Amino acid sequence: MALRFDMRPLSSGLGAATQRFPQTTSQEKINLVDLLAEIEHNTTMTTADALGVITELKRLLVKHLSQGARVKVDGLGSFSVQLQVKKEARTKIAADKVTGKDVEVKSVNFIPDATLMGDLESVAVPERERGVFKLSDTTLSPAERLAKLKAYLKKNGSIYCADYEKLVGLRKSTALKELNAFAADASSGIAREGQGPRLCFVMK
Repeated sequence: MALRFDMRPLSSGLGAATQRFPQTTSQEKINLVDLLAEIEHNTTMTTADALGVITELKRLLVKHLSQGARVKVDGLGSFSVQLQVKKEARTKIAADKVTGKDVEVKSVNFIPDATLMGDLESVAVPERERGVFKLSDTTLSPAERLAKLKAYLKKNGSIYCADYEKLVGLRKSTALKELNAFAADASSGIAREGQGPRLCFVMK
């Protein structure tokens, strides 16, 4: 199957010396409902059976990760918790004074199993889709990017920063800064929704 990609600019500068790196171009999103339907079609499990397994796997992951365990699912990968000192405590408390109330879960790390990587590499065929990532931050005005954003939202309902990066060709930091600026401008018609990894942008 084709794994479509394009070479994305690493910097926003113009000129032949601009460095680029390969990045996937697909904007397709697969959700739990899609996965459950495929499982029911490809196996003898019903949607309810598959949902029960996934729900129980999630419960067990939360249980063991909350106790600091590293959970390995053979053929899939390993999960572990990454901690951090809470923002409000970082500048107020010396490291040797930090207690449990000052620490929170930052994220869940995932390291894919070698089997998963091997299976993926055996079926994924990289295929370049040229012209997807351009130096749009220098060729399109903010108003033109806002128009592209609104057209995308009209069709898809919401957009994550990573999708906006692909849509207009901006770097991550620049894309997020611009999305936040749009959301802060009441006349833009753009609003923030969610936070952290679930942060997305929608039409007001």
